[in-house]
Amino acid sequence: MVFSDHPAGYENPDDGWWEQVVRPGLIVLPDVEYRDDEWRFVGDEEEERI
Repeated sequence: MVFSDHPAGYENPDDGWWEQVVRPGLIVLPDVEYRDDEWRFVGDEEEERI
């Protein structure tokens, strides 16, 4: 798990690590969306390889 190896100064993943580090990065990705309480890859992997 990334957090346990690199906690970035946070005591646990819920103390800002997710909200300040991980979530902002996911939000800006065009092929990732949050739906039904899950983050999902929604891009076309085949199209990305071309």
